[in-house]
Amino acid sequence: MLPGQAVVNTDETGHKTNGQPHWTWCFCAEFFTLFRVDRSRGSQVLRAVLGDDFAGTLGCDYFSAYHKYRRECGITMQFCLAHLIRDVKFLTTLPEAATVAYGQSR
Repeated sequence: MLPGQAVVNTDETGHKTNGQPHWTWCFCAEFFTLFRVDRSRGSQVLRAVLGDDFAGTLGCDYFSAYHKYRRECGITMQFCLAHLIRDVKFLTTLPEAATVAYGQSR
């Protein structure tokens, strides 16, 4: 059902199982959530779960696997607003006055 959803939000977090690195992926649709534990954090997980023909919008952060999936499969992405806000706030901590002013104005 997941590949047929209009919007899927996703994120992944790392952990170790028996000392080996693993990733727990979370795919959230409107009425259900899918979790997948995988040894990979790469775009092949997105292709395995959503397929090459996913026609919905993928909500995600800026991680490179999402960009690769977009390039290879032509999907629509919506970047996480919380990440954008955090990144703009970070600008206010930099030494250049013009950059700080830009971050403060946003």
